[in-house]
Amino acid sequence: MDTVNILKAEGYKFPTLKESDAMFSADTAPEWADGEVCHRCRVPFSLMVRRHHCRACGQVFCQQCSSKTSTLPKFGIEKEVRVCDACYDKVSRPPASSTKLEIVDTSNDYGPTQPQVRIP
Repeated sequence: MDTVNILKAEGYKFPTLKESDAMFSADTAPEWADGEVCHRCRVPFSLMVRRHHCRACGQVFCQQCSSKTSTLPKFGIEKEVRVCDACYDKVSRPPASSTKLEIVDTSNDYGPTQPQVRIP
């Protein structure tokens, strides 16, 4: 704050900040669904098979179908939370690039190679 005050005294102008500018914007998390069976493998929930909500899609899954954790920056969740396997694949997959990676042979760019001499 001292630096800002010094710069203001020297004549620098700063835009006024509104309280809403300081807030980050994030999507809202999905509503949690209810169900009697796992959304993926259709195993019925019981005392032995507990239901777990995926924090990314809101559906209910068994332990095996929601055993992974991930951060969800689009919802403002910076700590790792439970997600289903499908959402984990979506979140952890690198974004698809529209350009193809082309491998170019550059061996001739550096001039002819020296023949290697083998010593018997």
